[in-house]
Amino acid sequence: MGTIVKEVEIIGDKSRAKAKALFDSGATNSLIRRDVAERVASLTKWSRPVKFTLGDGKTALKSESYTALQIVIDGNRIPGQLFHVVEDMEDEMIFGVDAFQRWKFKLDFEKEDVIINREVLRLRLV
Repeated sequence: MGTIVKEVEIIGDKSRAKAKALFDSGATNSLIRRDVAERVASLTKWSRPVKFTLGDGKTALKSESYTALQIVIDGNRIPGQLFHVVEDMEDEMIFGVDAFQRWKFKLDFEKEDVIINREVLRLRLV
């Protein structure tokens, strides 16, 4: 497991903003803090809340809604990533394994950078 923090641009249906993102290869899902999400996007309520247990095995976060955002990382636009919206989270947003697998993100710990596979960003109908 590993983490890198990077500033990204987030684009929603309301506006766009900068946010500090934690790229966490140990997180199963991507999360965004409610106040950050509400600045740029409309939220959609889950039919049932989703709970996440943190790495300490005790602390839990609850997501009652979600949002889809476009993300710009180093000039590369990630077309659409789903984020669970949570209230009490220290980080503004977390990219989890769901994003790593879908967008083929790789972490370069030596340079403290996120490597984007631009080929994956090309959307294709097959």
